[in-house]
Amino acid sequence: MPLPESLGLHLETLLTDRQGHPVTIRAAHPVHGGSVNDAFRLDTDLGPLFLKTNSADQFPSLFNSEAHGLHLLRQAGDLRVPAFIAQGECDDTTFLLLEYVPRPKRMPVSRPASGGSWPGCIAIRRPPSGWTGTIMSVCYRK
Repeated sequence: MPLPESLGLHLETLLTDRQGHPVTIRAAHPVHGGSVNDAFRLDTDLGPLFLKTNSADQFPSLFNSEAHGLHLLRQAGDLRVPAFIAQGECDDTTFLLLEYVPRPKRMPVSRPASGGSWPGCIAIRRPPSGWTGTIMSVCYRK
């Protein structure tokens, strides 16, 4: 699905207001890998940004929860967590705008034979207070 024109204009206005100078989205490239949201790498005057979108009617608070979870992970300090830029709604689309973090060149493909975890990875035995989702694996070091 292409980036809706009204959302692109909304994001340019939002970024322009925050930066204090005009910001243009030059291109929106679909990013694959998710199954719930549409995702894009936005090429902007500020550099690349990462945008997730979904239906505001079907998932009105989805990105509120995700933004909160990213904030908690960032507070932990040991993981490379994309910086939060903005979250909101435009027309019938809800969105989450983040710093674009390029994919690492190499990722581990299996766990160590000992059954332990890879250095730099985290394991959450029970979710922190207030969390309602599940984190299956986080293995991206700073």
